[in-house]
Amino acid sequence: MRVGCLIVFSGVLLQAQPVRPSPPQFDVASIRESSISPGTEGSGRERVDVTPTSVWLRNASLSFDVQWAYGVRFYEISGVGWLKDQRWDILPKTQEAHSGQELCALMRTLLTERFKLILHTEKQTRPVYALVRGKGKTRLQKASPGEPATFGVVDGDFVFTNTTMTELADRLSDFATVDRPVLDKTGMKDSFNFKLESAARAIRGGEGPSIFAVSESGLQMKPANEAVDIVVIDNADKKPSAN
Repeated sequence: MRVGCLIVFSGVLLQAQPVRPSPPQFDVASIRESSISPGTEGSGRERVDVTPTSVWLRNASLSFDVQWAYGVRFYEISGVGWLKDQRWDILPKTQEAHSGQELCALMRTLLTERFKLILHTEKQTRPVYALVRGKGKTRLQKASPGEPATFGVVDGDFVFTNTTMTELADRLSDFATVDRPVLDKTGMKDSFNFKLESAARAIRGGEGPSIFAVSESGLQMKPANEAVDIVVIDNADKKPSAN
C-alpha cells in the first residue's frame, strides 16, 4: 500500500513545472522542525492525516513527504542520507475542498517551492523478490464477484480476500523485514481468497516458516534483479524557506 497518490511518470524531469502561469498552491503552509525529539518514543514514526482542506505530515522526513506526494515507496527513492534523518511537521491548508489527487499536486508544488526540490525518474537495475508460483499446485480460491477485498491477521496467519497477486506483492513490499520490492511474476490475473500460514509470526520474530517461502498457498518469493523506476532527488535544501 503506497503512502500517498499514485503518479504515472511519463517523462524524466519531475520538478513541479507548471502547465499554467501559476501552479496550484495551498493558501497557507506551516513547516517547522518536528516537535518529537530524536531518540525518544515515537521519534521513528511518521504520520500523515488528510482532510479535504489540509494535509498534516507529522514527524515526517523529506523522503516520506516525497513518498506521499508522488505515490512511491521508500525503496523507489534515491538521494542523500539526510533525506530520511531530518524530521518536519508540515501543515498546509486551503479554503476550498480538494480531492486526494489535487492535494498531492499542491504538496508537490509546496515541496518544490519551499525545499527547492528537483527530481527525476530513471530505470535502475535493483535487487527484487519475484513472487512466483511454486512447483506444486497453488491452493488459491477464486474470489466471487463483488466480494469485499480485505486483509487481516488471524492466529498469526495473513488472511486475504478478493486480492490479486499484484496487490499481494504490493502488500509484501511494505513489510519492514522485506528489504526489497516484491514484483508479481505469477502471471495470474484473477482475484483470490487465501491465507499465508504463520506469515505474521515469521515477520515479527522468525517463528514458523519463512515469509520468503510462502508455500502454504503454493507461492514463493525468489531473489532476482529487475529494472525498476527509481525517483532520483537531484536537489533539496536541508531547511525550507521561511513560513
